Amino acid sequence: MGDRANITVWLVIQHAPIELQEKYLPLLEASVKAGESKGSNLALLADRIEMRNKRPQIYGSQITRDKETGKEIVYEVRDSEYVNQRRKEVGLGPIEDYVKRWGIEWEVEQKEK
Repeated sequence: MGDRANITVWLVIQHAPIELQEKYLPLLEASVKAGESKGSNLALLADRIEMRNKRPQIYGSQITRDKETGKEIVYEVRDSEYVNQRRKEVGLGPIEDYVKRWGIEWEVEQKEK
């Protein structure tokens, strides 16, 4: 599949019902390992699935609103002090830069394992 078709398929899956997202996540993982798909797309889908299942996300890509203040916030991140290390592994930039788009300041000190 070409890049354009690959992105189109990913977009359809990214916005599909949770059952389809979960079904195709392993295929996207295999595609990333084979160098056919972008790791960043895998990260976005994985985070969306985690958020929809009310679990902490992995890469910090999902933004939500604080129910009390109405301000945009980063949805809960698993082991948030290592999020930049995980983001780098899939080709994403630092979370501090990413969340600035929403006027969010990331204040969790980052570490590496």
